[in-house]
Amino acid sequence: MLLEVDRIDTVVTAIKNLQPDVIIHLAAIASPAKCHQDQAKALAVNAPLGFLEVVKQVVPECLFIFSSTDMVYDGEHAPYAEQLEEYNQSDECPSYPSPVNVYGESKLTFEQSILSELPNGIVLRLSNMIGPPFVFQPAGEKFLQWLYNAYTHRSYIGLKDDEIRSFVAVDDVVIVIEKLTSMFFERNSKISWSPQHRVLNVGGPHGLSRLQVAEILCQEMKCVMLASEFENNLQLVAEGENVWKVYRLQTQNTQAGALKSPKDITMLVSRTEEMLEMRFRLLTHYFRDCLFVC
Repeated sequence: MLLEVDRIDTVVTAIKNLQPDVIIHLAAIASPAKCHQDQAKALAVNAPLGFLEVVKQVVPECLFIFSSTDMVYDGEHAPYAEQLEEYNQSDECPSYPSPVNVYGESKLTFEQSILSELPNGIVLRLSNMIGPPFVFQPAGEKFLQWLYNAYTHRSYIGLKDDEIRSFVAVDDVVIVIEKLTSMFFERNSKISWSPQHRVLNVGGPHGLSRLQVAEILCQEMKCVMLASEFENNLQLVAEGENVWKVYRLQTQNTQAGALKSPKDITMLVSRTEEMLEMRFRLLTHYFRDCLFVC
């Protein structure tokens, strides 16, 4: 208990000293598997209500941008629009967040607290991000780099084709944050949108499976992809440096208590684009900008 108090005191001191106008909250246990293994820790880290209370006390009018997740959606009612009615559950609103795993639940918990407690709290429901390699020591390899390395070595890997995500360029996520920050200062340090308008879907213009992302990579690398239905079930084909053989993975039926992953959480992003006067780019175009540094 003493350690927890010390940590809160440290946060209070930092925020009091800095008096920040903008807080961008990116910290999280982002692995659904790790959240599933330790639900209490996931909730404590992904929904730090003590930290939020400090912000309310010290800088309640600051712009607070929270990086949430598309996994607050259930995966059964795609495509998902940002809520336009009251931020209350409605049987007539299939886009209402209803997460199927602990990771999504922990993020939704903090979403609801931010929207109800901070007048300038913004929630960004982020999809899987695609981009160039880390420019600092990475904590782990990102999907595009892992995929590119597998392609380079022609590794025989499995890729899911039954989980759909609105993969988004990381540069576009940065643009979203920059635009929100600029709007905040242009409006004399106020956003003051209604809660339902402070939830923004942040994703690419189309839903894609991981297998489809790999197909886009192959198109850009002028490579032929051959995908089998199951591992070790690919017919023999002519070998060559421009052929990459992979196999399709499908999410297994989960047993009671097992980690669940939403199937299709394709998001509609037109309202975000309209509000911020931007367009999310196609991965095909973005790959051309970032693959050369992979």
